Amino acid sequence: MAKYKEMGFEEFDIHNPKTFSEKLQARRIYKNDLMEICADKNKAREYVREKIGEQYLIPQLFCKKKVTKKDIENLPNSFILKISNGSGNNILVKDKSKENINDIVKLINFYTKIQYGYIWGEFHYNNIPINIVAEELLLDENGEVPNDIKVHCFNNGKEKHKIIEYHYKVDGVNYKNMYDENWEESLDYIFGFKSDGRKVEKPKKLDKILNVCDRLSEDTNYVRVDLYYIKGKIYFGELTFIPGAGYSKFQPDSANLLWGEYMGDEFK
Repeated sequence: MAKYKEMGFEEFDIHNPKTFSEKLQARRIYKNDLMEICADKNKAREYVREKIGEQYLIPQLFCKKKVTKKDIENLPNSFILKISNGSGNNILVKDKSKENINDIVKLINFYTKIQYGYIWGEFHYNNIPINIVAEELLLDENGEVPNDIKVHCFNNGKEKHKIIEYHYKVDGVNYKNMYDENWEESLDYIFGFKSDGRKVEKPKKLDKILNVCDRLSEDTNYVRVDLYYIKGKIYFGELTFIPGAGYSKFQPDSANLLWGEYMGDEFK
């Protein structure tokens, strides 16, 4: 164990988990069908369609086992490519005319060979059929990739809590602000990377955003609901059951314990 800590990893008690991080680690063992469904980029769309409706889904352009040069040539000038059983292996194209199509084809087909579930021990990814998914690329009012709204939804059987992360970039560096359900920056802790201190205006449809999160999180005691809010419209991003593979750092440590209490004693 000492060597494990020297490598920079935290020790986890998954037999009697108390903190949020420990309970996420326990989820690897007590994984369920919902995790596998929602980690699949295609099945997650079906789940969202049933829960909240088609209007929240980013339009899909194709879903294929393998991509050819012709497939990319037939796409619109801007698009995004994703792997159905991956996380973060996306290719974002804002202007196809400035890209090397052969490189795109080679890279996205290479991504299908990566067994993401083995990298971080999230083995529910390994049972998902591997497909390449193309979607429309959503851009904000400034023609930029929109910022993420990630809502941690907790339901321990007695009470519900929501904690909002608003992700943004400054000069290519990632930052995030942490808010409560009223969009108040009253959360005096850091989860993962931190804010640069800038103020972000509360979305006009925050109540609707939180209502969407309620409906998408009602079948589990914890999930992070990732959304985009663009030009007054809400779009679904993804559902994440083990964010940061359970290794994101809290400051102070007491917040890790608090989130664990919010999550409750189930790992569903």
